[in-house]
Formats: sequence, structure tokens, C-alpha cells
Amino acid sequence: MLSFFKEIHLYLLSEKDDVNDSKEYRRLIFVKLALGIVSTILLAFSGLHAFILDNGHELVAIVDFLAALVTIYAIIDLKINQNIDRAALIGTSSLFIFFITFSYLNQNESFGLIWLIFFPVIAITINQTQRGLRFALVFLLAVSILGFLGIGEWQDGAWDLKSFLRLSIALSLVIFVMYVHEITMDKAQKQELDTLKFFEDFSLIDELTKIANRRRINELLDIEFKRSKRYQTTFAIVLFDIDHFKQVNDTYGHLIGDDVLKALAKLVSNSIRETEMIGRWGGEEFMLILTESDQNTAFAVAEKIRRIIAETEFDGLKEKLTCSFGIAEYKKGLVLEEMIAQADQALYQAKSHGRNQVIVHGKHR
Repeated sequence: MLSFFKEIHLYLLSEKDDVNDSKEYRRLIFVKLALGIVSTILLAFSGLHAFILDNGHELVAIVDFLAALVTIYAIIDLKINQNIDRAALIGTSSLFIFFITFSYLNQNESFGLIWLIFFPVIAITINQTQRGLRFALVFLLAVSILGFLGIGEWQDGAWDLKSFLRLSIALSLVIFVMYVHEITMDKAQKQELDTLKFFEDFSLIDELTKIANRRRINELLDIEFKRSKRYQTTFAIVLFDIDHFKQVNDTYGHLIGDDVLKALAKLVSNSIRETEMIGRWGGEEFMLILTESDQNTAFAVAEKIRRIIAETEFDGLKEKLTCSFGIAEYKKGLVLEEMIAQADQALYQAKSHGRNQVIVHGKHR
């Protein structure tokens, strides 16, 4: 018995489930549970109607058996493809057919219609909220029609208008409560995700310049490096820093120096394409990541930025500002650390040859 429940536990809470969203994971667990219960119930009732009940219905047995097979297919498909929506749709449809058939045949004998309250709970929980609500409302309509037609007929005539209203109102309340519960969870999760995104973005943005920080740049470099390596494309990086920035701080103070860094970051950000990325590498040093660009394209981009900076008047400074640039291009067999080192070497070369210039690694002016 313990091993049986252990297997159930492992089936429901498998660590192989590739679902990161907390609500989706919860929905996946409920879909698995619902499919297991629905397939078992359908097989049981199919057997009851086919072999045990004296008043069994062959047609009902066939319908239940086919619905059970479809539900078992959904379990297998969910395990293979992890398509929660499809599995939930199949499971809910099978359960819908079962409960409508059950209501039509049972007619509240032994207070059997109490089981109907489980349908809206399952339908709204395992489906996307709006689709689950539509399922529940259609179910309410179908059950209400059956119940209304059964007034004076069901339970040897004991089923009356009050019984019908109790059932309809009870189902309506369950639907309302479950819907409010789900939309509240949706809103709470959205707030949670917004908060997490805020803190994640905050941790990846340089506080002073409001561009990507070194951590974020390293992540983007790794992504671009792997992409270029996999698809045999190229990209380039540009390291640049402000010439004689120490003199700016010494002459005008660190507040003016900070303003210069912010203005420079904004100026360069507005001068590049959306597919090109800029980040603060450290201090007065910045990095550009140029996707699908070779060294010639990178040189043109860097040279344009160099001219724009040299021609711009920065608030608080009496003299013009210049920057030096070093470029490295990804080539097959090159590791990322070597590529960064090449850009750094090219930047050092630009500095040592007079500053305010662009140097491509491996090329000499």
C-alpha cells in the first residue's frame, strides 16, 4: 500500500516536469491528478454498466470506455509533450460527458448529484481561468436544463422546484468562488513576477549610468558567443574608455565626472541600433556588443561613435571629451576570454598611440 502511494507521489511531483511558472506547475499537478481520477472513474463505471448493474446501459458503458481511453491518451501525451492545455481540455471534456450522463441516468438517487460540485472546481483549476469558467458555465446550463426537466419526475416525483434551485444555486456559488480564487491567484502571481523582474532588472543595471552592468554584459557575451559558435556566425566587441578621465575628476570633481559618465552612456545608447548593446565594463570603461558584425562593421560603428563623442560638448567641461576604442572579432576556435583580452589589447594600443582613435586587434594603423 505504501509503495502504491509512493508511486502516486512520484507521478504527481516528478522533478522532470519542465515548468518554471508556479501557477503552471500547480496546474500541471492538478491536471495529472484529474486525468488519473477521471480515467479510473470512467473505466469503473464502464465496467459497472457492462457487467454488474442490473439496469446497466450498454451505450453508457461504451461511451464511458471510449472517454476513458481518450483520457488515458491524454495522460501519455502529457508525459511525452508536457502540453498542459491539451491534456486539461481532454480531461475536462471527458469529465463533462461523464457527469452529464451521470445526471441524466442517476436523477439524484441517493443524493448522487452532490458529486456535480466537483466539476467546476476541477474545470476552473486545471484550465486557463477564462476557459475553465466557460466550461463551468456550459456545465451549469446543461445540468440546469436536465434538473428543470426532471421536476416532478426525478426521485419518483420528489424532485421539485426547491431541489432544482438548491442544485443550481449551489453550483453557481461554487463556480463564482472558484473563479474569484483563480483570478486572485493570477493577480497575486503577476504582482510577484513584477516584483521579481524589478529586482532582477535592478541587479543587472548599472546604478549610475542606467545601462547594463558588468554582470549583465557577461551574460550577453556568453549568449552571443554560444550562438555564434553554434550557428557559425560572427560578432564583435568594442571596449572603449574616456581619455584622461582622472583629470576630469581632479579638475571638476567627482560629481561632474559622474555626470559625464551618465551623459556619455546616454549619448552612445542613442547612437547605436537596437540589436547592439552597451554596458559599463568598469569605471570609465564601456563595452559594445555588436551582433552579426565583423571587424570592419565594428570599426565603422566605433569610428562613428568616436566622432560623435569628440564633437559633443558635455555640461560642466570646458574642453572636449575623447575616447579610445579597441575591437575584437569572434573567430572559430577563439574562446570568450581570449576575445575580451584581444579587445583590451587593442584598446591599450589605441591609448599608447595617442588616444582618440579606434584600433582593431591584429591590425596596425
